[in-house]
Amino acid sequence: LLVGLLLAAGCSLHSSGLGDDDAGTEVEGVEGGGEVGADADADVDADGDDVGPADGEDRPDGPDGPDGPDGDEDAGADADGDGDADADADVVIECLDPRDCDDGVPCTTDVCDPAMHVCRHEVEAGACDDGIECTADRCDTTLRDCVHEPDRGFCDDGEPCNGEEDCDPSSGGCVAGPPPDCDDGVDCTIDTCEPGTGACRNTPDDTRCDDGAFCNGTEVCRAGAGCVAGLPPACDDGLSCSIDSCDPTAAGGAGACVHVAPDGDGDTYRDAGCGGTDCNDRSAAIHPGATETCDGVDQDCSGYPDDAAGTCPGCTPFVHDGHLYQFCNTTVWWTTARDRCAGVSGYYLVTINDAAENTFLADTAAGLRGGGWWMGYNDRSDEGTWIWVHPPSSYTNWAPGQPSSAYEDCGTLNQMATRGQWNDEGCAETLPYICEHD
Repeated sequence: LLVGLLLAAGCSLHSSGLGDDDAGTEVEGVEGGGEVGADADADVDADGDDVGPADGEDRPDGPDGPDGPDGDEDAGADADGDGDADADADVVIECLDPRDCDDGVPCTTDVCDPAMHVCRHEVEAGACDDGIECTADRCDTTLRDCVHEPDRGFCDDGEPCNGEEDCDPSSGGCVAGPPPDCDDGVDCTIDTCEPGTGACRNTPDDTRCDDGAFCNGTEVCRAGAGCVAGLPPACDDGLSCSIDSCDPTAAGGAGACVHVAPDGDGDTYRDAGCGGTDCNDRSAAIHPGATETCDGVDQDCSGYPDDAAGTCPGCTPFVHDGHLYQFCNTTVWWTTARDRCAGVSGYYLVTINDAAENTFLADTAAGLRGGGWWMGYNDRSDEGTWIWVHPPSSYTNWAPGQPSSAYEDCGTLNQMATRGQWNDEGCAETLPYICEHD
């Protein structure tokens, strides 16, 4: 029975047979010689009758046979100390038990083929998975261990601006690398990385150079150079009489161009002809805010003479279309009215040039008092030839049937039933009058 078992296991018998002395038989490849003989676990029944030796009687155990020769220098080695011989990757190992097939490689499944009684070593699926997505895991039977090779390409997200990703198993997988250093060392540039290409962009930003001071010019940012000072502003106002400069304390400390006009009369108001407000820098009595007097002079620099109420006694000033008019309520002869107007510099008894002026005068006069008002139209020098005192005008607005009398040589406004129509009147009549100043 034992011989049959040994043959079935593929083990070779090195002795020529079973003799009377029960010489031992060694299994090839098992170091130390596995004998079969007197000290075997079962007696050999050579004749196969299951009752003892060939002659029908059980023989006593013989002495152990000599150890057989090694089948391989590694065969039979018991590296793990479990009492079973380890398998060798270089040879085909004959086996009786799966423990005889342990190749010491943790990622293989070691089996003893029950039919062929040889060891099989199959790579175990998933045995080398380290749980890190970016590693390529495999079982290396040459190195007799699992190998985990980092795959940098697995981690690459295709965006160079966030750094080059790497696979670092010690950190648990993919780790981001440092982003590209786009700093050009120039403080006034905006340093960016262009998405998709990874190209650095260094864009000058002039606002980073602005020191807030106007008088030293506008600073600009130059790539590679940094902030560059600007040119001081040109503060020339084109007036040769003014003193032009840039005052860093002006405009709340921001700085601004200032143009200083001369003050020839010492009234602290500078010449209007040189950028100031004094309409007459030769008289200290004439400046903005000065008191008006009835002299045909613009003392307060308003642009019109005697335009303050009450400046000319008995008269009320009005302005129309760039002209100043004094509506004087004192009733006098026509010649007196003419002389009073001419007695103040620049005035004359009113001349009417067009319908718009006529309407303004008629309405304003009617608002002050009813009845007629003297105007500068007359034919005193030549009957029937009507002329203005100053300046001439071709406009007329006589009422129907007027002028009507050779004894009425002076013209009036508003004396007729219809407002604004003219009438001829005797020059000795006493009426209010209107003076005009150019």
